[in-house]
Amino acid sequence: MFRTDINHWLQQWDHSFVYWFFEGVSALGTALVLIVLLYSIMIGVDLKKGFGIANMFFYVILLTLLFKSVVDYPRPMAVDTTLNGFGRKANTENLTKLQPEGYFDTFSEPLLQKIRNQKAAREGFPSGHTSLITAIMFGLALIFRRRWLSVLSATIIVLMMFSRMYLARHYLGDVLGGLVVGLLFTYLVYIIWQRIFSNPKNSNATAYFMLSPLVLVPLYTWFPAFPAGTFIGLNLGYLAIQRIWGNPVYSPQTGLRIASVAVFAFIAFLSTYINRRLGFPEYGLVSLLLYIVFSMISFLSAAFVCVQAKWWEFE
Repeated sequence: MFRTDINHWLQQWDHSFVYWFFEGVSALGTALVLIVLLYSIMIGVDLKKGFGIANMFFYVILLTLLFKSVVDYPRPMAVDTTLNGFGRKANTENLTKLQPEGYFDTFSEPLLQKIRNQKAAREGFPSGHTSLITAIMFGLALIFRRRWLSVLSATIIVLMMFSRMYLARHYLGDVLGGLVVGLLFTYLVYIIWQRIFSNPKNSNATAYFMLSPLVLVPLYTWFPAFPAGTFIGLNLGYLAIQRIWGNPVYSPQTGLRIASVAVFAFIAFLSTYINRRLGFPEYGLVSLLLYIVFSMISFLSAAFVCVQAKWWEFE
């Protein structure tokens, strides 16, 4: 699973159309697209269900980042210089002779040391694009229970796996690892979410569920501050909306829903831009707390705009 045979097999079909198709598929797993998709579900469709999917997404992304850091496996282009990296800088030394020989073998220590010493493309396992698109698409299929959505989700997930291997960003083992992480932890969060939100009167359980990411605070050295802080801040924002205004009922007018999504996305990206410009450290308690505050304030600010514009009503 950690040999480049399948990457070479996929790249034998190389063509400009194939490249742009798989490049487009991979773009679906980028932060910009996924954040817009999340806000479209949360603000354009259903806040409660959207936040269920958002929690699945953030737990998966944090665990993916943790596994990447701990495992620290190389990417195919860092080992096999004969692969087409499609503009991505690869290793200058061909290390294919040090690849695992058996299908289920893992990387040898000599190969890992060479890659890490040269600072070549690393942290390939598990595939983040695969795990994150799996979290959102599988979450959508679980919560909304539409047959067409299940078929679409499975198709996009499989295409994402092939795109990452074709572009030489991941081994077969990487994308399978991303698939397992995405499916397993999305389903675990879904089970908890379903039991809690199936009883709307159980407000305490809802609060506990939304506050559970606070366990990340004492683990600030394990997880990057930005995704962890954003996760906690969004959940706190959700609870604040429920306490201040109640559960929102979105306008039946599609245009107003699109406007609401645009407001939330714009304020979220503006907040993110400011955070990045301030240059907070990637890890650290202060960074985490600041991201929590920024995330919560930006979410509540967008909600305030929608309330004042009378785009939202409340139960």
